[in-house]
Amino acid sequence: MAFYAYISKDFTHIGNDHVFVFDTVVTNRGHGYNNYSGIFTAPSGGLYAFSYSVAVGGHHMSGDHDTEYGEVSVRLVRNASTCGAILADTEASYDDEMSTGFAILFLDAGDIVRVISQDPSQGTLLSDHYQYWKFSGFKISS
Repeated sequence: MAFYAYISKDFTHIGNDHVFVFDTVVTNRGHGYNNYSGIFTAPSGGLYAFSYSVAVGGHHMSGDHDTEYGEVSVRLVRNASTCGAILADTEASYDDEMSTGFAILFLDAGDIVRVISQDPSQGTLLSDHYQYWKFSGFKISS
């Protein structure tokens, strides 16, 4: 079991507790990741590894009238429990920022894992051919 997915385009204005949907699936062996809901569901119990990355921009998307540069904080959540958190924040023009988190979790069959916003975002959230928002995981052992 392994999956890897990313968000296919830049975006902005995310509120609290927003579940991120990584819409472009590169690998989904075992079909545990759902690219419509953004949720990974463990097909079987065992030890799993997860990685998640975010990126923000020191510029504004076309049509974005936010005066702040990019900032976002996200949580990795198993069922209803936070298992990790990362922040990406830039304060200068054209000074992009990226952050990656990693966690090893024991899951029971049917447990869900997702990436959720912790606070409202500001500015441009980058996901393009230079830096993607990514979510991936694989089973280590039973």
